[in-house]
Amino acid sequence: MLGKINNKDKVLILFSYFYPYSDFDNYINEEVEILAKTFSKIYIIPIHYSNELFRKIPSNAVLINYPIDISTSTLFDKIKVLLSKEFYEELYNILFLRKKKVSLLLIKTIVVYLLKVFKYKEKLISIIEEEHSIAPKDVFIYSYWMLENAVASGLVKKIYPQIKVFSRAHSADIYFERHELNYIPFSDKIYELLDAIYFISAMGKNYFMKAHNIINSSKLHVARLGTNKSKVIPQYFSHEGIIIISLAWILPIKRIELIVDALQKIKDIKIHWVHIGSYYPERFETLKKYTENTLSLNSNITYDLKGDMKNDEISDYLSKQYFDVFISTSATEGIPVSMMEAMSFGIPVISTNVGGVHEIVEDAHNGFLLDANPTSEDIVLKISTFCNLSEKEKQNFRQNAINTWDTKYNAKKNYIQFMNDICQL
Repeated sequence: MLGKINNKDKVLILFSYFYPYSDFDNYINEEVEILAKTFSKIYIIPIHYSNELFRKIPSNAVLINYPIDISTSTLFDKIKVLLSKEFYEELYNILFLRKKKVSLLLIKTIVVYLLKVFKYKEKLISIIEEEHSIAPKDVFIYSYWMLENAVASGLVKKIYPQIKVFSRAHSADIYFERHELNYIPFSDKIYELLDAIYFISAMGKNYFMKAHNIINSSKLHVARLGTNKSKVIPQYFSHEGIIIISLAWILPIKRIELIVDALQKIKDIKIHWVHIGSYYPERFETLKKYTENTLSLNSNITYDLKGDMKNDEISDYLSKQYFDVFISTSATEGIPVSMMEAMSFGIPVISTNVGGVHEIVEDAHNGFLLDANPTSEDIVLKISTFCNLSEKEKQNFRQNAINTWDTKYNAKKNYIQFMNDICQL
C-alpha cells in the first residue's frame, strides 16, 4: 500500500534527465505511474528534451521544458556567481577539505555548475509561488539524478524550510573517478542541503559515506530501481550448445569487442549470440565489420547484431526468445537495468564485477562474476563453465535469477516502498 498521504493537496516537482522524450531513463516510467497516484499534481522538468514525446505522461502531470544554455549567460550572471557565498564555500571545500589545486578548468567547472544551479533555483521559486494555494510543507522536489537541480532544490529549501527535497543517486553523480578532474561540484555540500538521498545500490551509498567521511546518517538510504514482472518467460527447450544475449550501447566502456574476441577462441561449443544496442550508428557498423572479420572462420558461432530496440520491444523480444545466459563486459556500471530485465525472464548473467554488479549477480548462484578487467580467455572459461553445467543446474540458475529479481528488483514492490519512504519525510 502507498504511504498515508492526502494526495489532494500535495505537489511534486520532478527533475528527470530525458523523460518523457527518450528511453534513456526508461526505468523511470513505472515510477512516474506510482508518483502520479501519490501526488495531486506533478511538474516534470527534463534536463534534455526534443520535439517529440517518447512517453505519455500522466494526466495530472505538467511538462515544463526549461532549457539552460550557459553560452547565453550574461556578464551579470557570471559576476553573480563569482560574488556568491556558494562559490567561495566550494572553493574552501576544494582547498581545505579536498586539498586539490585550484586550476582555471576547475574554476570554470564551478562557475558553469553554479550558473545552472541558480537558473534552476529561479524556476523552482516561480513554480512554488505559482502554487500559492499549496502550503510549502506540501511541496516535494525530487531530482532523479543528483545534479545541479538537486543543489538548486537544497538552496530553495533555505527559503522555504518546510518543503521536502530529495534525490536519487546512480553512478556518475556519485563516483569522483568518473570525471576528468576527479571531482564532482558541490558533492560535499549536497549532503547537508537535502532531506534525503536514495542510492540505487548499497555500494553507491557506502562509497558516498566514505568519500564524505559520514559515519552514520538517517538521510542516506538504498532504494533500488526495478523492472516490471515478465508476463511470459520462455520455457527451456533441449538444444545443442548455448544461446547468449548482450544488451548495451556500443561505447568503449562497454567493451563489446571482448565478447567477440572470446567467441573467436571457442571452437568446441555451438553458440548463437544476439546483441541488442547501438546508439552510435558508426560504431555499430565498426562492430559489425569487426565481428565479421573475427568470427569468419568459426563455423560453430552464429550471431545477430540487432542494433537499437525500444525498451518495450526488448521486453517483448525476451518474452518470445529463449536465452541461456546474458553477458556483460562493461568496464563500469551502477546496477544495470538490463540485468534486472534479463533476470526477470530467468536468464542468468555472466558479468564483470564492477560498480554494484555484485549486488545483483551472485557468483555461481544466478550467474558468474568476471574480474573487472577480464581477458578474452577469462570470458571463455565462464562461458564453458556455464555450458558444462547439468540441465538441472542450469534450471536452478534460472530460478535463482527470477528469485533475485523478485526479491530486489521488482518495480512494483520497490517503487511503492520508495513512495512510502518519501511520504514520511
